[in-house]
Amino acid sequence: AKNPVSNITKKQLQDIYTGKIRNWKQLGGPDMPIHLISKEEGRSTLDLFIKYIDAEVEERQGKMFYRIKGSKNWSPVGAEIIGPNSMAIVRVSEEVGAIGYVSIGAAERAERKLGKIKRLKLNGVEASRENVRNKTYPIIRPLNVITNGKPQGIIKEFIDYLMSRPGQNIVKNLDYIPLR
Repeated sequence: AKNPVSNITKKQLQDIYTGKIRNWKQLGGPDMPIHLISKEEGRSTLDLFIKYIDAEVEERQGKMFYRIKGSKNWSPVGAEIIGPNSMAIVRVSEEVGAIGYVSIGAAERAERKLGKIKRLKLNGVEASRENVRNKTYPIIRPLNVITNGKPQGIIKEFIDYLMSRPGQNIVKNLDYIPLR
């Protein structure tokens, strides 16, 4: 949270994870190496992130390496692999110079509890629930409930409850952004 960098562009984020930018000084911050934190394979946050920065990943020797989709050049430095959001947040809060990505809800909760992390603006847009709702934040994804055919019986009751005010409060309490 002490890092003065408060905004990065999509291109800078891509360059950070593909190894073209390796020091915060290149972004106007302190002369300090950037420590990459990556989500592990199978995490939807990783899928969303690599789609946004137009990259692909490969795990080697316990590290995650990134490259621009279609490029032959992998990042020269591998990212530390973390699973759950909570672990990524702990690593970013402990490691000076670290950068990682987690859901906005998890980041907000961590800021309230730990106060040691900082959400960077992306292309000048703050990572906030409001900006996800109004679709100005560039990295978002919907979560869907799917059924086999038209929902009936207990399945319909569950979906109706999920969409009700109490159901949407549960969604919010789980750090997701409710529809209402």
